[in-house]
Amino acid sequence: MASKRVSIDEYLGSRGYGGVERKHFARDDGLVLKALPAAMVEKAKFDKDAGTIRFVMSAEIEDRDRDIVVQAGLDTAQFEKNPVAPWGHQARDMPVGQWSDIQKTLTGRPKRTEGTLNLTKGEPQADRLALHLEAGSIRACSIGFMPKTIERREVPEDQRDSYFYPGYMIHEAELYECSPCSIPANPAALAKAAAEGDTLSR
Repeated sequence: MASKRVSIDEYLGSRGYGGVERKHFARDDGLVLKALPAAMVEKAKFDKDAGTIRFVMSAEIEDRDRDIVVQAGLDTAQFEKNPVAPWGHQARDMPVGQWSDIQKTLTGRPKRTEGTLNLTKGEPQADRLALHLEAGSIRACSIGFMPKTIERREVPEDQRDSYFYPGYMIHEAELYECSPCSIPANPAALAKAAAEGDTLSR
């Protein structure tokens, strides 16, 4: 089956890993939330005095729904004008900090977007998060983005006789926000935050 460009409606209406429709992991406005495997940021060290830690915010790898966010097409321009960091995508709460030093590495393996999380000292949720970052019990973040150009991926040759979730290539998207969050440590268990808040997909 040849790959082809698809609409956002088709993408959100399609089923991902486990047969769950992708729209269940998007907000009403179509904002999609994807988290990063903890293993990709486990080497990051929290600077307790400065209240900072460096994160891989997004990477061009296949997630559990077999979707891939193309890093060259991830537009960070508007995000960088207001780089707040909510906790777990909770925009209605006070942020725990802000992001700085946003950099794309498009020649690395994997291609990725990185940033430094700067916690707001004295903010109760940020102070609590600092304890977890220092202990290493939280070491991941999750992006919220609006997909713009999407292509259905091909079903592999050896899977064409069976039902297979091919996933999508998200060629262009606008980064809306990036949140520190808790996700399973297993790098294969890439989670997505649900529209209701802190609920994670299985």
